[in-house]
Amino acid sequence: MNKINNKAKLGILLGFIVVSLLFTIPDKYGNQVSVSSEQNSLDLKSSEFSINTSDYVTFVGPPIDTAPPYNLTNFRIFIDDSDPNYNWSKTAAENVWLTGSGVPGDPYIIENLYINAHGVGGGIQISRSTKHFIIRNNWITNSGKLEYNAGILLYDTVENGIIENNLITYVRKGFYTEHTCRNITARSNYLLSDHTTAGFGTAFKVTWSNDISLINNIAINFYSAGRFNENDGLTISKNYLENTIWSEDSIVAPIDVQNTDNSIITYNGMGGVYTNSPTFVHIVSGSGNIVFNNSQTITVPDLDISGLQTQDTTTSLMVFSDSHDNLIAHNFKAVKSGAASQQIPGFDFTLLLVIIGISSVIILMIQHKKH
Repeated sequence: MNKINNKAKLGILLGFIVVSLLFTIPDKYGNQVSVSSEQNSLDLKSSEFSINTSDYVTFVGPPIDTAPPYNLTNFRIFIDDSDPNYNWSKTAAENVWLTGSGVPGDPYIIENLYINAHGVGGGIQISRSTKHFIIRNNWITNSGKLEYNAGILLYDTVENGIIENNLITYVRKGFYTEHTCRNITARSNYLLSDHTTAGFGTAFKVTWSNDISLINNIAINFYSAGRFNENDGLTISKNYLENTIWSEDSIVAPIDVQNTDNSIITYNGMGGVYTNSPTFVHIVSGSGNIVFNNSQTITVPDLDISGLQTQDTTTSLMVFSDSHDNLIAHNFKAVKSGAASQQIPGFDFTLLLVIIGISSVIILMIQHKKH
């Protein structure tokens, strides 16, 4: 009889161990992100982007004083397809760095250029164009400090563009679209700033536009990672956003979305000073948005830091105001001190040790009773 009871107890124990172990296994979907906010700042020198100007064709054209509005001036490359002096076909006929014909199978292409704005104006501006185009493999650097001084500016009814594999450094705005732009994709670009050369810059700004996609981009040390206002159908996915420059006023939300509907914000990783913000995704007056599987790592440095810098441990995950019908799921933040620990995401090793310890004691008790 005792043998039967002991076998029953042992069976119950084994069942308890199996069920308990299931709770220590990480959720395959809930904690999986394509871009981890726990990774160290991605070093430009070790990336695939060249910082050797000899690998590019140096653009030597003078800045073009474009038409108003205020601050939209002095871009090195300026395309306005509604202006016969600056349209695609005339620019392509006069410059070897522009190829293609603007149709889907043969888009206009601007590539392999080194564009230095020397602290005045911006890099490339395209306006009033529905032609197909690609801007790729360029290094654009050193813009002015005014609002529209962007590495790449798409302004007023620009459609059918791809911005990819560009290195954009020390600019007021990295990638900027405004006024009824649509069907634009910016992907796999590396953006780097320092808060001083071009002032407190923003990596991505999109306003009054539809169907804009920002995918697989890296933005390092911009004061603000992204500002989005009055849009519909944005896709912001798999981007890594980090600011490592600590200052008392670095408390802006890395992703700030206002009056924007039907957009997807997924699999983005955010870290560094952005964790000082009261929230890492801030949405005002939005509906039909999906915010899924974004991560924020709150790093508390081992060095002495001020009170404002330590407030990051009390940040919220995200804030919505005057918003409705949004889907929010599987977003998370983690607090760590000093260097990142090498752990399996979602795997509770301490819980596993406790379960093993309790199970071992029970097994020993059963074995003792048998004797």
